Formats: sequence, C-alpha cells, structure tokens
Amino acid sequence: MIFRFALFLLAASGFASAQVVIENHATGTALSSPFILPDAPVNDTEQVQIDVVNTGTAPVTIQSAAVFGEYYTLCCETGFTLAPAAVQTLTLKFSPQAIGFSSGSLQIDGQVILLFGQGLPADSLFLQTAAGTVQAHEGTPLTFTAASPAPITCVLADNWSGPVTVNSISVTGNWTIAGAPSLPLILQTGQQAKFTLTPAGAAADGSVSGVIAIDQWSYAIVAEPSQPNLQIQFASPLKSAEQSSVSIQFHPVPASAVTGTLQLSFDATTSTALTDPAIIFPSTGTTSVPFTSVPGQAAASFSGAASAMFQTGTTEGIIHLTATWGNDSETSNVAITAEPVAIASMTGSRQSNSLTVTVTGYDNTRTAGLASFSFYDSQGGFIGNIVSADFSSAFNTYFFQTAYNAGGMFKMTAQFPVTGGTSQISSVQMDLENSAGDAQSSLTPF
Repeated sequence: MIFRFALFLLAASGFASAQVVIENHATGTALSSPFILPDAPVNDTEQVQIDVVNTGTAPVTIQSAAVFGEYYTLCCETGFTLAPAAVQTLTLKFSPQAIGFSSGSLQIDGQVILLFGQGLPADSLFLQTAAGTVQAHEGTPLTFTAASPAPITCVLADNWSGPVTVNSISVTGNWTIAGAPSLPLILQTGQQAKFTLTPAGAAADGSVSGVIAIDQWSYAIVAEPSQPNLQIQFASPLKSAEQSSVSIQFHPVPASAVTGTLQLSFDATTSTALTDPAIIFPSTGTTSVPFTSVPGQAAASFSGAASAMFQTGTTEGIIHLTATWGNDSETSNVAITAEPVAIASMTGSRQSNSLTVTVTGYDNTRTAGLASFSFYDSQGGFIGNIVSADFSSAFNTYFFQTAYNAGGMFKMTAQFPVTGGTSQISSVQMDLENSAGDAQSSLTPF
C-alpha cells in the first residue's frame, strides 16, 4: 500500500528576496569585521546593540541570528521576518570571566562578523538599597526605586583571583561620596571596602541620578521615587489560549471615585509575529477596559466586579497590562512562553481511493514544520509506512502573510491518495513539531 499526500493551509503568499544590513545601533553605521567590543571588567558585562536592517522592497526572513564564543551572548538568538525598511534590534553582550582577549563570531544567516573583546581586572561594585543588595554593571544604568532619597552604602569587592588596585573614585550628578577609602586602594581576593553615596538634590520628577567613576569604569546610578498607588494582580504563570482575571489594588485606599483605564499591549518574541488579535478583554472586545476607584476600598471596580477577564492569545511573547489612574500608572508583564503545537481537533474522512485529515490548533511559536502520519487497521495494527513531510514553508507563508492574522491559530487539511483501496485503514495519528518540541495527536478514526 502506497501513501502520497498534499497539504492545504488557509490563504498563503510568497516572499521576495531582500537585502539585509547589520549596523551599530548607536552610530547607525554598518558593522565591520572584526568588530572590537568595549573592554569589560572580569565578572561584569559590556553590551552593544546592533540593528538588522531590511533595505530591500520586500519582506525577508532571517532564519538564524546567533553568536559563538565563550563569553558572548546575543538577545535574542532566533529567526525573524523583517518588512521592507524594518529594523530588528539585538543586544550583543560580552561577559569575560578571565583576564585577556577573547574572540567570537556573530552569525546572521550567511553574514559572519568576527568579535574581539578584552577582560580586565576590576573590583565589583554593589549597592545596598532598601530592596536588597544589587550589583552595578559598567556601562549599564542601575535604576531602583525609593520612597524618598536616602544615603546608599556602596561595597567594592575583589571577586577576582588576585589583588586589584583602585586609583580613583569620583561621582558626578546629584550624588556625593562620603567615607571614601584612602587611595590607592589595594584589595586582595575576598576583601571589601565601603563608602556612602548621598543624595545632593533631585530632578523635577524626584529622581536622583549620577555616575560613579572607578578608574576607567563608569556606573550610572538612578534612584526613582516609588509609586505605590497602583498594584496590578493576576494569576501567574499563564499560557496561550487561556483567560485570566486581573484586578487592581490601591495603596493606600483612595478617598474619591476616579475612573481609570487598564490597557493591554503585546510584544511578540520575534518581530515576525507583529500582533495577536485575540489578546483582548472579552467584556469590551478591545484591548482596554475602564475601572473606577471606590472611596475607602482597596480594590478597583470593573463595572461593579472586582476583576476583569483578559485573553492571552496564541502567540509567544510578553503581554503588558498598564493601568492609568489620575496621574499614576503601573505596568505588569505577563510572559507567554513557547510551547509545542496545541492540537485542538483532528478529524478523518474516507473516500474510495483517498483519505483526508483535517487539523485545527495553534502554534504560539509560529514555527510548525516537520510532520508525520501513522495509519492503523481496526485492530490497532500499523499499516504501510510512516508518511513524513516538512510543512515549514507552508506554515511560514500562512502565519506571516499581511492580509490575514489569526495569531498562532491554524487549520490544515492533508489528503492521502491510496493505492489499493482504503477499507483496511481505520485510524491515523499525527506528530507535528515546532521550535518548542513535538506534539502528538490522539488516535483519530476515519
């Protein structure tokens, strides 16, 4: 018995070729090879943002964006599709764990850029804030919240395997240093030295910012006033194709009735996914819902209810819930992680010389591709051969066409012409893979 098949997906369109350029995000210039990253302290991180730019007139799909090298990472290592003139910004990080030069490579499809970075000995800087001890990173602003500006204890620690000498410590902006250690300061492995960072004024919004310079390393420190008025609460973790309730709490309780808005927005994991029309509040059918504060009560009212329902859609990414009430706003994020294809239904039908299988479901990664079909007789015995195929191109065309967007939901029909009649075939089982794993259907009768 011989099987052949054909696959049909909802409306599909092709993609034209396009030209891709890799640029330095900060300068807007093309990235040349080799690319020299800024020196980084050992056990710390330097990062550079790079742009992948489609300079062509048609969409282009980037199959792979990856970095290789012991101390290099790229956020995010995944494929994506760029519309004409679109830009995808990636973050390239260099985190040396040893002194000296380190090489690597950035590979975006066929383009390869050699990377070089140097790790230098340096003490680690920690800040003891009200929320706990956090490490400041060279070149990356450290932002924290505080009810009111207050002195902060700074700790210099030698976490390296040898002595480190500090020749200068200074600060600019709205901070001053008190109790600085005598310089030059030589710290042996495991030793620490402390000094105090004291606010010396604030910006109009109440924030205190400045830069600590320790030798050639710079650490931007920002203390922002805390905004405790709103707190968004929802069930966590959440998955695709779910509904969840969300509520808003006030601290302290409000004294008056003020109407606010809770807004949904969405950032897909890759730029190819654009948006998901199912991420809404069912009560309004839109991405926003009103709420009202009730004098003397901690919970907001959603048209008399203590919460509102929202849908998570069927696309991997981050859902942002932003509550705006008076002059205050608060945002909470819901991470929708990648998962194998969810098969919602599968039906089979029989004709005299062919079989038809119809599958509905969703793929929140939008990377479905490899599939296989196994056929069985009425006694559960395997018949013929496993029929395998790669449907990646068809799924990609369906998911990323501009004329239609159903999130990660799909409906597919596979037809199998059969030589020798179909009466012996009683059921079928399908396996369908995406980037998150393999999904297997239940045994489906014809």
